[in-house]
Amino acid sequence: SLTNPGGKQAITFRRPTALDRILLAVRQHGVRSFVDVLRWLPSLLSFRAWKRRMQKTRVAWKRLQLRRVYDALVVEPDYARPYVYCPLHFQPECSTVPMSGAFADQLMEIELLSQCAPVGVFLYVKEHPRQRRKGMANRTTDFYRRLASFPNVRLIRHDVSSFELREHCRAVATGTGTAGFEALFRGKPALLFGHTFYQYAPGVHAIRTTEDCRRAMEAIFTRGE
Repeated sequence: SLTNPGGKQAITFRRPTALDRILLAVRQHGVRSFVDVLRWLPSLLSFRAWKRRMQKTRVAWKRLQLRRVYDALVVEPDYARPYVYCPLHFQPECSTVPMSGAFADQLMEIELLSQCAPVGVFLYVKEHPRQRRKGMANRTTDFYRRLASFPNVRLIRHDVSSFELREHCRAVATGTGTAGFEALFRGKPALLFGHTFYQYAPGVHAIRTTEDCRRAMEAIFTRGE
């Protein structure tokens, strides 16, 4: 399935809502489940419970602010331009710490690519969908604004297909992501900044230094490897 243009869709799991859990408890335990609900009601008066709810509300508000800033900076992808597709990692996760080493700082990865990309080559950067929905670690409004400030970097709408971006790109750049592995099946080179199981595969350019990045860009865009 990885050889298909449509790629291999990720396995997704839907978390049960509070109502789902209540209905499941009723089906499994019948009347006893209502007793559990009555025991839960006093928590509505608990200071600790309300403090936890307020913390969740603040986190949700900050996540909304991050989404608004990102959405204000995005553009539509122009597939006629030569570009490197740079899907961001979800953080925190082992795919960045420890597997990406120093490039767990994804801003540093994009900055290095921006400096080494040939004139006329763009970097299409797309936020991880799970980061947008659930995460905010290693993300600030300044993080997105700094990315957008690089002259050859374009932030891409979150709902644009990752497979579509991969299909039209000249290469994929990632710390250790699956997008790099998938790129190989479509004959696309991968610029790999971290350490993962496909790092020695043909078509992978291991990036540790500025010189590594320049050599990879020359191989891809000058020699057409």
